[in-house]
Amino acid sequence: FIGCSFSKSLNMSNIDGGIGGTGIDNLEIVFESEKEGGIGGTGIIGTITDFGSIIINGIRINYLDNQNIKTAFGIKKGSDLKIGQVVNLTVKKSGNEIFAENISTQTLLYGKIQYINLLEKELIINDEKIKILENKTYKKNYLQGLKIGDKVSVSGFRGNDKIYSSLIESNVLTNKNVDIIIGGYVTSETEENISFGGGYKFIKSIDKSNKISENDFIHATNPNIKDRK
Repeated sequence: FIGCSFSKSLNMSNIDGGIGGTGIDNLEIVFESEKEGGIGGTGIIGTITDFGSIIINGIRINYLDNQNIKTAFGIKKGSDLKIGQVVNLTVKKSGNEIFAENISTQTLLYGKIQYINLLEKELIINDEKIKILENKTYKKNYLQGLKIGDKVSVSGFRGNDKIYSSLIESNVLTNKNVDIIIGGYVTSETEENISFGGGYKFIKSIDKSNKISENDFIHATNPNIKDRK
C-alpha cells in the first residue's frame, strides 16, 4: 500500500459476532469491539456509519474508489459503498492508518415487500419482520414510494424475532429471474442440507468445489428452502 493514494475512508461501528442484547445507541445498533482499543486482528465486520472523517469509538479504514467490492449482486466498486451497509473487510495496518485489502458486503435479504408500514418503519419480506432503524445520514423520507411487491435489499443484523435494518435499497438488481436472496452465517452443514441465518435450512445445491465452513457468511440465490424454524 506504500505509494497508493487512497481517495476515501469509511467509519464503522464494529461487532464481535452477534446482535447480543441489541445495544442501540441513538437508534443505531452499536457493538463493542472484541478487543478494547483494537481491531481484533486483521478482519473487521461492521456497519458503515460515515465517510471521510473520524468518529469517536469508530474505526477509520482507507480504501480506493475503484477497488473491487464483492456483493450478493456481483462485483461493485468502492465508489458504490453506502452508509448503512454491513461489510466484511480484511485489512492491513501501515503506521497509524488502516487500509482495506478485501471488502465484501453482507446482505441479509433481497425480495418482494409483503407488508410495509412507513410510519412505524416496518417491513415484511419472505415472512421475516424487519425494523428499519433511524439513521441521521438518510435523506428525509427516503423510503417514500416503496410499496408492496417492490423488490429491495436489506442490510443489518438479525435479532431473535426480527431483522434490525441499517439500510434498505431498491433497484439493486436488474435480473428479473432472481426472486429472493438470503444471506447469513452457516450454522451447520450436512451432505444434503445447509442451515444458516434466521433459522433457514436449505437443500444443498452449491457446487461441491465451493468449500463452506461453519460461521462462513454466504448468500443463497433462489434457494430451495427445506425448513425454517
